[in-house]
Amino acid sequence: MHLSQPKKTPAGKVFKSFQKMTIWAFASVITFVSFNGQAADRTEVLGDYHISLYNDMYGDVMELEAFTKLVDKAAYFGLGCSTMSPFPVFQVLLFDDEILSKTPKFMSASYLVKGLKTQPVSGLQAVLKPTLNADEISNKLRIEMSSEGAQKALRLMNEGYREMLNQFSQGQVIQVSFEHRKLGKHDYQFSLKGMQALLERYGSICMK
Repeated sequence: MHLSQPKKTPAGKVFKSFQKMTIWAFASVITFVSFNGQAADRTEVLGDYHISLYNDMYGDVMELEAFTKLVDKAAYFGLGCSTMSPFPVFQVLLFDDEILSKTPKFMSASYLVKGLKTQPVSGLQAVLKPTLNADEISNKLRIEMSSEGAQKALRLMNEGYREMLNQFSQGQVIQVSFEHRKLGKHDYQFSLKGMQALLERYGSICMK
């Protein structure tokens, strides 16, 4: 899986079924479809995050996907990591009535970890990819660091993503915001419960 590319996205059929489930009920689903269409080798639940794990030929974890869901909306916050990618992927997935756009968009993005005094990482953007078909109506917003200016340096981008993960591991709630001149501003608050345990267990995959 090449997490820097937008082509690997969770299958709509799986996530549409998630809309009717709480995060604790995720563990009862046997088969999960990965970004590359393969079933997970195993799944775990840590706090409010359901985690799908994918192994290499030696049985070691090489990829993971972790998602949490808002209680009252068809909106998900997810983290994807791979040994094959230098950076993690952060995504917000919106389904059905929650979608923002029927066409692709570039949006500004920001976040705030509630109760954390450390300044959030700046210079973020989001790529909105719509899917509109009989099986799935969704927007997938991939949050990434801007490639403009000094952030073109691989080292600086790596430091930025690492700082984001460090901040996420220290909080309980994150507010993720997207803004577009035509779509306006949209805020979503997701739980971070379980993120610290996730990174303690699989940090070597996510933080290079």
